[in-house]
Amino acid sequence: MAFICLISTSLFAQAPTGSEDVFAPRKGDYQFSLVFGKGQFINENTTYLLPAYNATSVGLPSGNGQSGSPATYLRLGSMNNNSVVNMVGIQGRYFVTNNWEVNLMVSMNINRTPKVDYGEGDLSVPDMPIPEYKWVDGVYANNYLSVLGVNYWFKTRNPRLYPYLGVAGSGAIATIATERPYTGEVDSDGDPIAASSASSRSGSAWAVTGAIVAGVDYSISQGLTIGIEVQPFAYTYSAVTMEPTGYYKFSATNHEMRVFQMPMLKLGVRF
Repeated sequence: MAFICLISTSLFAQAPTGSEDVFAPRKGDYQFSLVFGKGQFINENTTYLLPAYNATSVGLPSGNGQSGSPATYLRLGSMNNNSVVNMVGIQGRYFVTNNWEVNLMVSMNINRTPKVDYGEGDLSVPDMPIPEYKWVDGVYANNYLSVLGVNYWFKTRNPRLYPYLGVAGSGAIATIATERPYTGEVDSDGDPIAASSASSRSGSAWAVTGAIVAGVDYSISQGLTIGIEVQPFAYTYSAVTMEPTGYYKFSATNHEMRVFQMPMLKLGVRF
């Protein structure tokens, strides 16, 4: 509530027309900020998107016959994890005019684990045991996030204080796929399980968000700023898909609306 009062007071306390200030953003300026707060990535541990090999049921883990909720696993709406020491990413801003700026934040995590086949051992000779070598699933996982926004900056009677109001859109996507190696396992007939079981599995999750953004920047010195930002309103649509080999996809969606959420702290430089 104090933040809302600060924004309102700043907007009505307009600076005299024509005033210039060394702390004011100007057309052509760039600003890069470290962003702290709640992460906006889809939950990076995406193994929950993988159906089991030769699965007898497909769905998000829940511990019973009902599928788990996408919101539980995507972790897009947590209101209890806004650590100020969690660095979300780096945001870049460009001032198109003295008052209008566009901003962008892009992050990605690409993970590749090549498969390792099982190596058979021989323990028949106690004095010269040949150990077996364990197998490793091949895993290919990607996690991407992009946030694009536009804000209007207001001048105030305080030459160091600049509130802004705007809109932002974000997109997040996570994909994971596995490749099963030779495991050495055999069925009741002595045949390799790999010959009759699925050799791959995959899953994905994505989310799009549209939000109203409100914030304020304070110039500690010329070119060095600290800021606070919240989203007075945000709507998110998200979906998960699980793809067992040889069967149709399992899909589930989620709708979420948030009010005065996603508080973030920003430390920036402007030049």
